[in-house]
Amino acid sequence: TQTVAPGSPTTTLPAWLAPLPGAQEERTLAGADEVSDTYQVPKSPASVVNHYRVQLQKAEIRFSSSFDGMGTVLRCSEGKASCVIQIRAATAHP
Repeated sequence: TQTVAPGSPTTTLPAWLAPLPGAQEERTLAGADEVSDTYQVPKSPASVVNHYRVQLQKAEIRFSSSFDGMGTVLRCSEGKASCVIQIRAATAHP
């Protein structure tokens, strides 16, 4: 767990990393120089990948895409900031 001191500036996600509509946020951790956001969305992994590709292209952010054996990974950077977007299919719960 990451703790942020009261009054400390916290990093926020840029607009081009906005989750898909209908996303159910599970967890957000934010600190002075890092933010991590995890959520589930009732869409196919391909739809989620497409959402981020469109957002990144609109914002003119260069990115690369690869498959890591579990899902799609998008890597991008802007200035001194960088991010990794991991997209995985949700496992079914009984």
